[in-house]
Amino acid sequence: MTWPFGVAVDNNDHVYVSDDWRNTIFAFDSSGNFLRKWRTTGSGDGELMRPAGLAVEKNGNIIVADSGNNRLQVFTPDGKFVGKCGSAGNGDGQFNQPWGITLDKDGNIYVADWKNHRVQKLSLEGKFLMKFGQYGKADEPEGSYAVTMFGPYVAAQSETAGYPKPGTLNHPTDVAVDPDGDIYVTDCGNHRVCVFDSEGRPICNLIGDAQVLSKWGQQTVDANPDMAAARRRVKSLEPQYRFWFPTAVEFDPATDSVIVADSQRNRLQIYKKVHDYSDFQANL
Repeated sequence: MTWPFGVAVDNNDHVYVSDDWRNTIFAFDSSGNFLRKWRTTGSGDGELMRPAGLAVEKNGNIIVADSGNNRLQVFTPDGKFVGKCGSAGNGDGQFNQPWGITLDKDGNIYVADWKNHRVQKLSLEGKFLMKFGQYGKADEPEGSYAVTMFGPYVAAQSETAGYPKPGTLNHPTDVAVDPDGDIYVTDCGNHRVCVFDSEGRPICNLIGDAQVLSKWGQQTVDANPDMAAARRRVKSLEPQYRFWFPTAVEFDPATDSVIVADSQRNRLQIYKKVHDYSDFQANL
């Protein structure tokens, strides 16, 4: 592979991986042994251009976010073309570089419509059902600043930056749906995860709460006295708890956990959803 991107697992524990650079879908068994691949670059039926997110239907077919062609395509497990939906644009059922996708318990498809700054919900047949989200980004008032250290050991990103309005998105990259119908969207450009109810109404935002660096980040700091000294000089390490370009989200129903890929911090942040509070915000 050159640029592995999306990952999905079927009921046989076969693992499917999209390679954005090679326009290829790979299949492996649960031990990582190569099974097969399919690849035809282009814009025709069954051809791919920058495949991104993957999802597996109950019947075993694989849905691919064919990002470069602004559509979804469906394949059998051995790579035979089944169907497609979508086209380039900003209308209902149209896409501008679709990225992450997921299915809910009823088989409906949710698509992070990256450059349209929204999420779309489609039926399993590809019929448009709902959309939510519009463009919005965090304000950067005068006087805000960012520490220039890059990566997981960033101590601060913007001390006085505000957060955008609820329901707005800035290049959403992925989406997940829990068994209750609540929807989680990685609002990558705004460094947060937005939570919506089943009707697309905003509920709350997760901004990151990990009080430790990734293992790799901590090793980097420990090996560099100048970096450690720079961290001691900042006013607060609290901003390093926060997400920095989160790119993927999954909900694990077995543990009621929201798992977020905190990409530029090189770590996962995991939230536990409980059901004992009447206010949703208290459940995470």
